[in-house]
Amino acid sequence: TKSINRKNMFQVNVAPDMGMYSLLRSQGYDPAYALGEFIDNALHAYLIRCSDRHEKSDPLKVKIKFYSSDYRGNSDFQNCIFIEDDGPGIGGSHLAEALKPAKHNDVKGLSEFGIGMKAAAVWFADIWSLKTCPVSEQKIYSLTFDLNSLLQAGQDVIEVKEEEDEVSPKGTILTLTGLRRAIDGEKYRDICSILRELYQLFTSGEMPRLDLTAYYNDTPTSLKYVAPIERVVLDAPIYKTVSKTLYSIGPSKTWRIPVATVFNGHKIEGFICLLETGSYKTNPGIVLFRRERVITGTT
Repeated sequence: TKSINRKNMFQVNVAPDMGMYSLLRSQGYDPAYALGEFIDNALHAYLIRCSDRHEKSDPLKVKIKFYSSDYRGNSDFQNCIFIEDDGPGIGGSHLAEALKPAKHNDVKGLSEFGIGMKAAAVWFADIWSLKTCPVSEQKIYSLTFDLNSLLQAGQDVIEVKEEEDEVSPKGTILTLTGLRRAIDGEKYRDICSILRELYQLFTSGEMPRLDLTAYYNDTPTSLKYVAPIERVVLDAPIYKTVSKTLYSIGPSKTWRIPVATVFNGHKIEGFICLLETGSYKTNPGIVLFRRERVITGTT
């Protein structure tokens, strides 16, 4: 791509409390859920744009690229993670809000509490960089966050480079450099398994809204969710043991109960059932979704 070579710089404040970032390093994250914060951000912006335009869009493409400590390609990639999406990007006027901890999003959705991206990035690495090309502007914004340098200098502002650009593809790239928790092949497979389930309602079906792919040292893995073989709901009578003898009582019934209620003004819908064949390994039990994203209940 070719861009007009005109660059500007501006500063954004990443306070209020730089010491808070040091605490975020030790948060009890799981890598898959930490990565989910970045996916949530991209999906949140994508869904808002689809809603505002009142039209169907191509699926949001998100690529998560893992590079091990012994990666034999570009040595600069070793022990790094790249998260790339082709979503609407982050406009210059929104960067300051996006980088400020605990800044709530004005629009409710997957990313509304304002802490996720910053907390997850610092949990992975002290150094991370962001490059975004928003659909609303013909510009590229880029920045690097170096926690140790900021703490040592007693600073709470970072510089954002602004570059005129008319042809680069829209979207955002986040780079996590020098991971403090290296991702090996086994951990990568665990992460893929969890992410596949967390976003199952977005990646499955004939018209998915999310095209999610992971890479380990350049080898891709599709994270599209494919439902397991249909789980059969138990159809059986009630059984009771009387004097050590098991008796069936009454006719068979289907052991499935619908759930439809309201809690704190929010609809809660679903069902609870007993399966014909149970399994702690393959059946997570009750799965809880919030805004279509799994909160708990992965295998």
